[in-house]
Amino acid sequence: MQYDVIAVDMFNLYYRKKNNSLEKDPISIARNMVTFINNEVMQHLTDDGKLFLLYDPIPKTDLGLSKTFKYTERQEIVHAYKKNRTHDRNCLTVVDLVRKNFIHRGSNVISVISDKYEADDYMESIIKENENKDILMITNDEDYARYLSPKVEMMNTDNWLNLFTVDSFREKYNFIPSIAGVCVWKACFGDGSDNIKGALQAKGLRKANDVKLKAFEYVKYLGNNKDVTIEHIEKLKNISHSELFKKKDKTVEEEFIYAINMFDPKYEVTSTFFSNLLVIQSRCDDYSKFATAKDVDEKYNILIEKTLGFIKKEDRTFKFGMIKG
Repeated sequence: MQYDVIAVDMFNLYYRKKNNSLEKDPISIARNMVTFINNEVMQHLTDDGKLFLLYDPIPKTDLGLSKTFKYTERQEIVHAYKKNRTHDRNCLTVVDLVRKNFIHRGSNVISVISDKYEADDYMESIIKENENKDILMITNDEDYARYLSPKVEMMNTDNWLNLFTVDSFREKYNFIPSIAGVCVWKACFGDGSDNIKGALQAKGLRKANDVKLKAFEYVKYLGNNKDVTIEHIEKLKNISHSELFKKKDKTVEEEFIYAINMFDPKYEVTSTFFSNLLVIQSRCDDYSKFATAKDVDEKYNILIEKTLGFIKKEDRTFKFGMIKG
């Protein structure tokens, strides 16, 4: 299938290609990433399609002994956020080499990076700008699954014939994906990859099946109601327990909040839920201010291709037969 937009999660691609590379040095891994994009990804892009290369923040300095990235703003909200995540030193070297390879490939090859937003944060505004176009996301990070739709698919394996779709997600999780629905699911039940503890995993709630059932009903409701936004859910924190207690005919979302409050007299679970939601739903409203798309520069491209080993470096000859490599 041909896509109008293909978005590649570059740090995620690094680890996928690193695991498949026989040689683990930075040049070899970078060359494998570039080859994959050039030989496989580009053939699935329409002639006037756009290729987005999405990056997590690239630190200006070495990662240091801890080998960890800092997610300052999000860790201020949820202290444990990604504290379990480390990166090998080659990752930054490789990703930067690949970025340089594509930086002068024309206006339809767009790199997006800032020191604040993560790769998946750009997807919502990219999808909105390319509404009704066929879009493919290349990543196995299920944070991206919130954006699945009949027009948006996800390549989470190396098999182009077995893409992750809305139907795939529904078969796996038993609800239709939506931005709000997936965010609420993770806020309730946690996200091990980002080290987020689910609000409903609290000690007193582990066996509270009725609370979990209400949460799941709410998630299913959100999947079937695409117009419900995160901003709409945020308003739920203003609903008082006493108001809900008196109300006979509660909405699905009011039933959800009421069920949590019944088990949460100290407001700890509800507070954790909204803190998780705030971190999980983080997104960039306008990716374009962080996007770079430069005209083709053949001389620059030849230099980087030589560095990556796609072009053999020519020996330079000097007088008296002396050769300098």
